[in-house]
Amino acid sequence: MDQVRTAVIGFGGMGSQYVEMLYKGEVEGMTLAGVCCRNLPGQERLRREFPGTAVYKDVDDAMAHSGDFDAPVK
Repeated sequence: MDQVRTAVIGFGGMGSQYVEMLYKGEVEGMTLAGVCCRNLPGQERLRREFPGTAVYKDVDDAMAHSGDFDAPVK
């Protein structure tokens, strides 16, 4: 089965939990491709803790790169 490349919209609260689960491969059939995070400290944390994951500064930025993922998750 092919993996659905997922972009998570938001990195607070539940978003950070989704990111970690997807990054670790704990969600069958899905993989983490990117995360939309509006604040700089969150963006820096994403780059540090989840290397290889695209970081988008806002939803418009994520949608401008929508070819990099198959489905957004909020």
